[in-house]
Amino acid sequence: MGEEVRGRAPVGRTTPEDPVVLLEKPHRLKQAGALSDAEYEAQKARILGA
Repeated sequence: MGEEVRGRAPVGRTTPEDPVVLLEKPHRLKQAGALSDAEYEAQKARILGA
């Protein structure tokens, strides 16, 4: 396999645009206390397009 399926990266590989990758930084900042729950949720909604 190893090919992209329907525009998604192969399993086990991420791209810089992958929501999981984009959520890592705000998640770390929230864990460190640099973002409030509300700020994290706002970032998450923005990244996920909700």
